[in-house]
Amino acid sequence: MTDASVTYDSDPRDPVPTMGGQVTSGEPVMTGGAYDQNAPDARVHGAREPYLPLDSRPDVISLTTPPLERDVVLAGPVSAILHISTSAPDTDFTIKLIDVHPPNADYPHGFAMNLTDGIVRCRFHRSWETPELLTGEPEATARRTAVATNTVHMDAGRPSHLRVWLEGGADGLG
Repeated sequence: MTDASVTYDSDPRDPVPTMGGQVTSGEPVMTGGAYDQNAPDARVHGAREPYLPLDSRPDVISLTTPPLERDVVLAGPVSAILHISTSAPDTDFTIKLIDVHPPNADYPHGFAMNLTDGIVRCRFHRSWETPELLTGEPEATARRTAVATNTVHMDAGRPSHLRVWLEGGADGLG
């Protein structure tokens, strides 16, 4: 069995900026909706020069399918099954489903439109009502910020994947 995984460092002092989507804190900090994930600028909270596409960051995993052979209709919920490990007592994972359009006259770098997203804090991995840290001390007593070394496993024994509902049934696209 091949061990397929991706490991990265997640630093809570340098979070990935949120551009549109469902996660908002109200304007002007974060605005919901569809945004080009290729084009952060000074108006995006947490974005820094040189304003590269979000998937160019070392703490972003980008998995891309080949162009779809036909148009599809998303017709239901989108969910992710993640098999992860981390060095931290708590960490967050964010998933975005993005529709990538090729470069054209209006968008010379293409357009990567967020369709939906979600975030989970690992302390809620068993229950929303009863938080449980993975290891370590409770948040209220912590005295230091930890960079989490996170791994997403994608092998046959731990098949992290995205599940989407397409018109006519469910398909896993990754």
